[in-house]
Amino acid sequence: AKILIGIAALMAFSALVVICIFSILHDIRTETERVQSYSAIKDKINALNISIARFPRQPDASLILQITSIRASLENLLGPLRSFDATEESLLRQIRTNAVELGYTFEKLIPGSDRTTGPLLAERRDVLVSQLWMKTQFISDDTQDLMMISQARINAAQLKAYILVLGLIVTLILVNAAIS
Repeated sequence: AKILIGIAALMAFSALVVICIFSILHDIRTETERVQSYSAIKDKINALNISIARFPRQPDASLILQITSIRASLENLLGPLRSFDATEESLLRQIRTNAVELGYTFEKLIPGSDRTTGPLLAERRDVLVSQLWMKTQFISDDTQDLMMISQARINAAQLKAYILVLGLIVTLILVNAAIS
């Protein structure tokens, strides 16, 4: 009877540990997907920076279309992102705000959006391009912070899983020793 009770307790404990481990693995998968989304955002920001660097004094329609397309896909990536705490919420809000401001600034840069001419036009374009770079850098920095938060969560979840597995092994050894 003592052996059966020990085996039943061990099976119940093992089942609990397995359920906890699957929950932890789910959390790791969720955070990994978030890191991939953040990485995609950084890729879009890098593509925007490259396109902005190529933005000539008189931009052509294909480059404007390319930048508009990158901005649209960036906004699509930002849409479904949700926060788990106040820090993430703040960072996501800043990223979204900068993405909107990025759009407004870019619209000002498109030919025909302003009637400024001559040397003022070149100076205005330089200022707007500088603002675009600043906004993309802010988005990139905040996205990097979000990636670090997710990575810390992944590391913590892995540590929990290791501890649970070690606890299960120790319990198995102790129960085996008690039964023997």
